[in-house]
Amino acid sequence: MADLAHRAPNDTDLFGDTCAADWAERFVDVRLQRLGEDGVDIADDPDVMLAWFAGAIETGRMAAEED
Repeated sequence: MADLAHRAPNDTDLFGDTCAADWAERFVDVRLQRLGEDGVDIADDPDVMLAWFAGAIETGRMAAEED
């Protein structure tokens, strides 16, 4: 995963990133991109929100296990 400043335009790989600000920034980027492409607001889709937050929680859980 590249840091936020150096990532590819469609890079949504946050594996191992436990920074909530990075997750939030990436979510906004993905949301705005989808709004521009097809007018779909992913924040209105419970399945997308479930997947996004489950990924964030699982990443944090795995990081805690490594400590």
